[in-house]
Amino acid sequence: MIFAIQRFTLTVTPPTNGTITGTGINCGTGGTDCTQDYDYGTVVPLTATPTTGYSLSAWTGACIGTGACSPTMTQARTVGATFTIE
Repeated sequence: MIFAIQRFTLTVTPPTNGTITGTGINCGTGGTDCTQDYDYGTVVPLTATPTTGYSLSAWTGACIGTGACSPTMTQARTVGATFTIE
């Protein structure tokens, strides 16, 4: 029997005053390249980079806090980031 590998979509909410990047993701203001499909179980390290004069306030969605964000794709997930002025 042949089994198909499940794939799930990671959707990044386009942030204001920064970008979120990772394998297959390069999402900033304007919302370009903000979705990517990954195989089941893939860990996707994401990086939030603020625009000059801003800092990461918090991750939203599948990640929380201000530390590392690496969602495991066991289902469709959404991630965002909030940046605040320094």
